[in-house]
Formats: sequence, structure tokens, C-alpha cells
Amino acid sequence: GISDPHGSTDDLTALDDAAAADAEFFDQTPARLRPTRAVYGALQLIRPYSLRDARASAALRSACYEVHGVEPPGIDAFREWVGLDENGSVIVLSDGAVAVVRPGVPPVVVTPLSLLMGCSLDAQNCNAIMLVASSSQAYATSPPDRLAVHCSSMLVAERVRDAIGEAMTRTRDAAQRDYQRHSTNVL
Repeated sequence: GISDPHGSTDDLTALDDAAAADAEFFDQTPARLRPTRAVYGALQLIRPYSLRDARASAALRSACYEVHGVEPPGIDAFREWVGLDENGSVIVLSDGAVAVVRPGVPPVVVTPLSLLMGCSLDAQNCNAIMLVASSSQAYATSPPDRLAVHCSSMLVAERVRDAIGEAMTRTRDAAQRDYQRHSTNVL
């Protein structure tokens, strides 16, 4: 037999076990898994390649196309995903969109990040409540829709709230940078 003095086969076995343990969601995503580029978003962030991230990003792209027929700008700037429950449901965030995807059913929520107004917690029902404007025109004039995202625990709900808050902050900061860049070019 072949001996492995460094124990690298144990590492490979652990990786295989982790890959096999992925939620059903990750086995149902489209075949195109490689990210379109190595840098993400307006800040051109470089991230290490992760198959789970690539599958989550592909699911977000697929959900946006399924619901809206197009991919919104900034969708290639994948940020993160948070597993919601043991059934493989996830929320996936990019600079362009947010989607709640559940295995075997159409996407539950797909919205451009620009329409997201915030996220609160409902501890009694273990939900993260996404506040979503119905349109950019209604953003300042109408109350937002309240979309409940059920989570397996309050810890998960808090992770969802924090991820949405960080995504909104990045979007706001990027818009301010763009405004400053364009206003200095005009003067």
C-alpha cells in the first residue's frame, strides 16, 4: 500500500466528508460554478475560491433570473450566504440582490439590495424580518413590506440581520463614494 507520512489523506477524507455533508440546496444549483472573475464588487475585493460560495452565488443568479428575468447590477459582487435551517434553506447576499432560496421550491424572496430598508428580529417566532420597499419610488413615501425569514434559531436570525445590515452599509458607502467621485469630476 501507499503510506502517507504527513497524514494528508486524512485531510482529504475530511474535505470529502464535509462536501458530502453539504445541504441538499448545494446539490441543486446550476452547473456553472466558477465565479465570473476573481475580484468582486466596486471595491474589487479578492476572495479565495470556495465551492460553497460559488454554488450560493449561482443560486442567487438563478433566483434573480427566475423571478425577474434579468440579473441586477452588482450581482457578481457576491458577499455571503447564511444557512437558515437544517433543510438547506439559505439567504444569499450580493451587492446587487438578496434572495431566500429553499431546495426544491421557487425562490421565496428576491429583491434588489437597493430596496432593502432594514432588518429586525421577531424573537417569539424566531424570524428575521426584512423591510423591503415595493419600488424605488415608494421607498420614501410608503411603508415597507415586512417579509419574515424563518430561522432555526435566534443566533441564525441575528446573523441574517447583521449580514443585511453590513450589506446595506456597503451599498450606502459605495453610493456616497460614487457621488463624491462624480461631483468632483463635474466641478
